[in-house]
Amino acid sequence: MSETRSMMRAHRIDYICDRCSEGCMTSTNVANLTHPPQYIHRCDICGWTAAFAKIYPAIEYIKEPNQ
Repeated sequence: MSETRSMMRAHRIDYICDRCSEGCMTSTNVANLTHPPQYIHRCDICGWTAAFAKIYPAIEYIKEPNQ
């Protein structure tokens, strides 16, 4: 097999707090071992906690079109 390369652009995905609508939810590095797992997050402004199926902030890579 041979290697190929393509240009990718990284996008940061933040989750805005549902309670105060100002802070960002960040992972507490604690997970509920359910199926699928739920990751505990805390708002950096009001301290509210919630569980999500993915860890925030997240990074998503999007392939750039060929130039």
